[in-house]
Amino acid sequence: AARTFVLTGEPPRKWRNILYNQVGPEEYYAEATHIGDGMSRYRDARGNTVNVLGYDCKYLYIRDDETNEVFNPAGMPVPTPVRDRVIRIYPSKTEIVSVCADLRVSARYFVPKSELLEAWTVKIENLSNRPRKISVFAYAMFALHGSDHEDRGFWKDTYSEIHAELGGTLVFNRLHHLPLKKMNGFLVALNHFHAANGYRDHFTHADYSLGAPRILSGWNCNNTGDYGPDCAGVVQCTLTIPAGGQDRVDYLAGPCVDAVEVRGIRGRLSPARLDLLDQEQMDAEKKRASAFTISTGDVNRDGLFNIFVKKQIYSYLVDKGGVRDNLQNDNAVALFDPATARANILKTLSVHQADGSSLHSWRPLNRHHYSDKPFYMLQSVPWYIKESGDFD
Repeated sequence: AARTFVLTGEPPRKWRNILYNQVGPEEYYAEATHIGDGMSRYRDARGNTVNVLGYDCKYLYIRDDETNEVFNPAGMPVPTPVRDRVIRIYPSKTEIVSVCADLRVSARYFVPKSELLEAWTVKIENLSNRPRKISVFAYAMFALHGSDHEDRGFWKDTYSEIHAELGGTLVFNRLHHLPLKKMNGFLVALNHFHAANGYRDHFTHADYSLGAPRILSGWNCNNTGDYGPDCAGVVQCTLTIPAGGQDRVDYLAGPCVDAVEVRGIRGRLSPARLDLLDQEQMDAEKKRASAFTISTGDVNRDGLFNIFVKKQIYSYLVDKGGVRDNLQNDNAVALFDPATARANILKTLSVHQADGSSLHSWRPLNRHHYSDKPFYMLQSVPWYIKESGDFD
């Protein structure tokens, strides 16, 4: 009924939930694992791709500013134990809830349907009988490398700036001849902003351990940017929560052109707006999932097929532009979203040639010819017509 899988134990490896905006000319693809980290990337209409955040390099930290006790909502990478940990994996988001130091914390990760970014919301409830002074730190190491529309790679040469008026850090790739303008990254807070920093080494000790950052010994952000390959966003928010009270911090992370664009993003988003966008994504996934259902008698198998498989199939069209793969995938998409399947089939057929050959992929462009590519239209087009009745 809640349309979620609940993870109560520790899996043998990270569980990665795939998050995305929607199939379209510009797409944002992100992952949120059961401990809150995960990579993300942006792709424009031509196929220029920017890896925004890498693996194992984005985390949320909670600190009691009176005792310097630090923990993560998922109980790692800082080894401070948490209790009553529950990870809820929805088709549209990941939520982590736990208790530590008389604080109940929930962390929500999702990608809005209409935005090119990811939103992290931290809600904190004070379970003690005294007011609490709390700092929330968001950390994100920016990758900012990728490939152009013909899959030619480029690296990064970064510097960071602190924009207190925007509530966070902007990291810029200053390489010349980059394939697109949206080659930079941002991490900002919508509320309770205190200060920010712009480099990994400001946040960590010399061993670079994200499980033992400087904040364990009382370090605070001091609005310092930097230059070098390891520019990161570190954004500190401070809250005073009364006994029995609760509050929240909302962070946004993603690619950007400049501070002007980030200012526009912050202008149209608020905590209340994020909650509405969260519900919008939930409704979109529910609509996809409800197109048809199966019943095998096994609740977990049925949940996987009825709630998650259609989401995973749709997500494959985000950030993907290959002839064979997309046409095969359209056979499944046609079962629950014929309009998306139709648009993707037409887009794929646009790279078929008059002599019957086809490109390997178009986003990014790959001119290599494989002998099997032209044949998938003979499977996918009739299948789509049979599912949709769309003879036009």
